[in-house]
Amino acid sequence: MAGFISLCDAAQVLTGDGDDETFDFWLALLARQVEDGALHGVDPGDRENRLLLCRTWRDKRRVVMDWQIPVVAFDAWRAQHGYVGDATAPALTSPTSPEKEGRRQQQIAAILAAVHSLDYDPLNVPRGGKGKITDACLGDARLFSSVDAFEHAWRVASAQGKVRVENYEMYARGK
Repeated sequence: MAGFISLCDAAQVLTGDGDDETFDFWLALLARQVEDGALHGVDPGDRENRLLLCRTWRDKRRVVMDWQIPVVAFDAWRAQHGYVGDATAPALTSPTSPEKEGRRQQQIAAILAAVHSLDYDPLNVPRGGKGKITDACLGDARLFSSVDAFEHAWRVASAQGKVRVENYEMYARGK
């Protein structure tokens, strides 16, 4: 067999272009499998090891090789839980049969919907408007679990040229 991956690597592969919340979801799911004994790695009764492992994943300060799962065990887990195909392969989509859009795109769509509901120009959001948009978006807990999630989606939408605040050029000059 040709290699090992860590729980952190597995969560990153499963996350794809997802966000931090998707990564946390997969990481928690894999950790649960370790605790249930379905994957080898940590003694589920050893609280200190579990806390150290969580800290390792969170801070990413330790070597990735600290806790490893054989790829074959990870593939077996994926097959057992209905995840088929190669996790490292790019997703297959086509214009004729687009897949459900990802969470980040749904967040950006929600931001644009809030912008339009407030009758703002998406490329010239007035001063104070971003706060109103934030409040409107945070009402949908399915998409935005925190202000940080909103801010990250806003930055992505801004980088894609979909939203801008008033006087953006003045603020962008300092970067």
